[in-house]
Amino acid sequence: MSLLLSALFLSENAIAQTTVTIGAGTSSSSSRGPFQRSDSTSSSVYSRSNQVYLQSELNAVGMTGGEEISQIDWWNHSGSNIISATGDAILTVYMRNTSNADATVDSSWVDVINGFELVGTYTFNTANNFPGVNGWQNFILDSPFIYTGGTLEIAVEWDCSGSTSTNTHPNALFTGNGALKWRWESTAHVSLQVRSGGSSALQGFHLQATSNLSVQTFRLLTTYLGVLAQKISL
Repeated sequence: MSLLLSALFLSENAIAQTTVTIGAGTSSSSSRGPFQRSDSTSSSVYSRSNQVYLQSELNAVGMTGGEEISQIDWWNHSGSNIISATGDAILTVYMRNTSNADATVDSSWVDVINGFELVGTYTFNTANNFPGVNGWQNFILDSPFIYTGGTLEIAVEWDCSGSTSTNTHPNALFTGNGALKWRWESTAHVSLQVRSGGSSALQGFHLQATSNLSVQTFRLLTTYLGVLAQKISL
């Protein structure tokens, strides 16, 4: 997946804002995003993902450790699809520094997010909606996160069980075809694990017996916005 990061690099004499982007893919999918919403017929109202960005990938765009990340953007390619249902959908984002080379596979959610920091909780509804156009969707973090070097992991939990369709179809929570699509590209390592599930509450990372597991070598198109935590010389 592709990731967009913006950073303010501080020195004794100057302040400059920089945005870094991980990934350059132009393909889009509803099953390869930070969270899943496939279409208006889907009964899945929960999803959880674990995303891995390697040190080599971050170093290549100028992140070497010490950056304070204050915003994450993912490229939303859902067009005009926005929430039409009543009620709230909740998105929760966690981050951590690790040395992992791959996304955690087939573990409980408690194990997956062990050591993560809660960095943002976002409520979506008809008043605070999705953008309705293709492009970067911004997630300003509630708590800025310090990248210390090594692997950066992002875990995302999505819950739209509190949304109620106003359509004749009970699962039609969004306009259009109901899908949320995100840009992605292939990777050599396991960079994304996603699980989604339906009507009952989430149980660990396994959700329920009918849940869907996807372990993928796909990179979301992502950007980061942040502030370098220490001074550097120009």
